[in-house]
Amino acid sequence: MRKCLTTPIETTSRATERSFSTNDKNITDADKKFDMGYRYYYGEGVEQDYTKAALLFMDAAEQGHAAAQCNLGMCYYCGKGTEQDDEQAVYWIRKAARQGDVEAMFCLATVFEETPEAQKAREGLLWLILAAKQGDSEAKKLLNEIRRIDYALVGLKAEELITLAEQGEIKGLANYGVRYFPNVGRSMGAARLKLIKSEMPEYSHLRSHFRGNPYFEEGESWPLTKDGNPLDFIFQIFDAGNFGLPGNIKLIQFYYDLDEQPWFAQNDGWLIKIYENINIDNAVVLDPENTDSDRYCEIEFEPISPREKSRRTQVGGSPRWIQADESPGGFQFLFQLDCETEAGLYWGDEGMIYTYYNPNTKKTWFELQSH
Repeated sequence: MRKCLTTPIETTSRATERSFSTNDKNITDADKKFDMGYRYYYGEGVEQDYTKAALLFMDAAEQGHAAAQCNLGMCYYCGKGTEQDDEQAVYWIRKAARQGDVEAMFCLATVFEETPEAQKAREGLLWLILAAKQGDSEAKKLLNEIRRIDYALVGLKAEELITLAEQGEIKGLANYGVRYFPNVGRSMGAARLKLIKSEMPEYSHLRSHFRGNPYFEEGESWPLTKDGNPLDFIFQIFDAGNFGLPGNIKLIQFYYDLDEQPWFAQNDGWLIKIYENINIDNAVVLDPENTDSDRYCEIEFEPISPREKSRRTQVGGSPRWIQADESPGGFQFLFQLDCETEAGLYWGDEGMIYTYYNPNTKKTWFELQSH
């Protein structure tokens, strides 16, 4: 049976209970709706009504009220006043956590605590560490318990993470996140990619994702076409070697001219960029006009057999050609890109992009095929 907080507001009340005078000029409409939602949830001065509580939390949450976002998420998680919905729960609690709400960080860690998905388990642990670093006593207690838990099943190195957090090594923690959080952290041979439309987080350039901000290091510049026009950033994947790709690939990025849409390797307007080493201390964000944060998508990786020929976007494994097999001799298959509506990506007439890499010459190859 899944673990559920039967009274979600109790879990968050340490950070979300409010006591104020209605005459306080600093009190916002969102504060008032949050306070009334809290009263309806517990029946304080009004008849208890979970539905009204959830609706009031929703009104306040949509105005950016972090505590209301957290409580609304927990209502979704436990089905109190709303239909039970894990996706909505994570959406709202994560919004609060990204605003720095410590209780939301702890709640998100709790929601992810028993998930079978390694990527979410990692995120839960990272949020738990951030909550503990900010003095949350329950988060600290849970971290002490985690020290005695075997996280090998999801590829976590909890002790290393906790040590970095306790030492205040923010860059070290970020580096760990790049190494172990973006992907499942074990060799899959190949993986299908599922894109999930999301709000772009502050450190998106340190994560595997589509659109938004790519990773750059100091001294680098945005890739351009021969005419000097900036290429569009399509996606990046850290630790690409987990997917049966050459072991020297620590980060792979793809840029493309979405206006001209070149079809062949000899054409201008595309770039496969490979990093063999990553230095977080030198990481920077470049933000030209063509950075499309509204199209930002997180990536879920679904392991598949290296011999499986998928009809979807995938990294590693074997390509599924729309027309004739054009695999170049001496090159290794990297990835294929299907049309991805969430990220606003379309290749000709329902086409597919195929890419290859020669680890000896470091040359890359590309082709677009369409129906």
